[in-house]
Amino acid sequence: MMSSRNAYFQIGVKENATYLRLFPAVDGGKDLKIDEILAFFLRHHIQSHKMVEINDILKKLKDSPIEMRIADEAVFPISESVNVKISEDRMMAVGVFYPPSTHGMLTDKRNIIDDLKRAGINYGIDEAAIDDFLHKREYCKEIVLARGTKHRDGTDAVFTYFFNTKPSYQPMENEDGTVDFHKLNFVSNVQEGDILVTLVPADLGDHGRDVTGRDLPPKKIVDRRILAGKNTRLEDDGKKLVATMSGHVVLDIDNKVVVSNVLEIAGDIDTSTGDITYEGNVIIKGNVNTGYRVEATGNIEIDGVVEGATIIAGGDIVLRRGIQGMNKGYLKAGGNLMTKFIENASVVVRGKIESGSILHSEVISKSEICVRGRKGLLVGGSVRANVLIEAQSIGSNMGSNTKVSVGIDAEVQDRIRKLTEELKGLQAEEYRTRQLLELLKAKQQQGTLTKEHIAALPKTVQHYTELKERIEAIDNEIMEDSLNIEDSIENARIVVRDKMYPGVTIAIAGEYATVHEMARFCKYIKQGGEVKRIPL
Repeated sequence: MMSSRNAYFQIGVKENATYLRLFPAVDGGKDLKIDEILAFFLRHHIQSHKMVEINDILKKLKDSPIEMRIADEAVFPISESVNVKISEDRMMAVGVFYPPSTHGMLTDKRNIIDDLKRAGINYGIDEAAIDDFLHKREYCKEIVLARGTKHRDGTDAVFTYFFNTKPSYQPMENEDGTVDFHKLNFVSNVQEGDILVTLVPADLGDHGRDVTGRDLPPKKIVDRRILAGKNTRLEDDGKKLVATMSGHVVLDIDNKVVVSNVLEIAGDIDTSTGDITYEGNVIIKGNVNTGYRVEATGNIEIDGVVEGATIIAGGDIVLRRGIQGMNKGYLKAGGNLMTKFIENASVVVRGKIESGSILHSEVISKSEICVRGRKGLLVGGSVRANVLIEAQSIGSNMGSNTKVSVGIDAEVQDRIRKLTEELKGLQAEEYRTRQLLELLKAKQQQGTLTKEHIAALPKTVQHYTELKERIEAIDNEIMEDSLNIEDSIENARIVVRDKMYPGVTIAIAGEYATVHEMARFCKYIKQGGEVKRIPL
């Protein structure tokens, strides 16, 4: 089967004249255009006055070749040649080959490549296409002889932040449509080891090149790297940033990611901040307004006044101006509390409390409560400490209901009670297990153990051993707690540096007394099963 072939022409020379041979298209190939013949004549300086006649013949060129005389003189031999055109975007070069004239030379691969380079083509030459032409010798057909390489655009580096980099301090909307000004996501808390940022690195893309050899760069991209700030660590070849400590994370003005365990708030805790929950220490320069909550795993320092708010610290609490609780305020510290005053508030502190005054409040310390200062008043409410309550004056001449108690740690007593109950149950189980072991051992000596007994014996021995170990551990815990209670009872005391007013209720290690007359410069202890007052 004959393959498709375009119509083409060839210059011939005979009898000192120049002839044009026209070959028709085969099997659907493209017909010749007069413009192509004219362009060839111009390139090779062939003069002919028969262009109209040639055009008429082209219209009749169907099945058989046609030859016509076009000049009365012979042209110089014309070698096989290629006419090269470069596309407007310079990404392709197309060649059209023309056959040699009579006595003209055939071209070869080297000559074709040289022709392409003379045409300005320095990149992407398709040698396979050249080889294909040399094999088929198809003329007047557009053949792609060179292709450029398109550039590939890259992508910018992409950060994914796992915290709020631009807190908007917008109140949270509740399901009923109301807004909660306490939940503003003011702080981005993180734990040690948390992922803070990940990076998808920039893809620089690939350069391209057109057929002339001109570089085609990709578009410029934004290449960025994670800027590791204080208390952070880069991992995964700089593609991940993690926290090296617990605290809060921010993006500073230099776009560094910084973790700190100290959160400093310049103003008040109010609708502009919402509640604060923080892993670390908190410093508040202003006040804490009524209804708001500040909770931190570390210490909390507040320069202003705490109103009817909740303050919870895993460590110490320092109130430089005190708490005016309005019967709503609540303080809880895992460490110590130092404050200028406590008024109408509830306070629970594991460590020591130091205050300039305590007025009409419920106060508990697992250690000592010292009310010092120019007045050092402890008036109204209930104040309890494990070891010591000390104040300038306790009670008032107005007869305020004031209760002070030392020497009993209710938490420790409750723990002893629970441990004692657990111990009774374990001792009963230990007795039953010991009885079972003795029975199994007797059967073993008699040789009457069943398979079930043999399988159960090691487990029973192990369980019995574990029971004895747990019983011993609980005994030690109860003994240690009991000794602590004895120590606190022995050292329990209430010290009055100035006045103890009538009407004050005193409790020391479970013994109660009511003050009936003014006393000064004294302390109260438990002695002989009674509350005794002795001078300082």
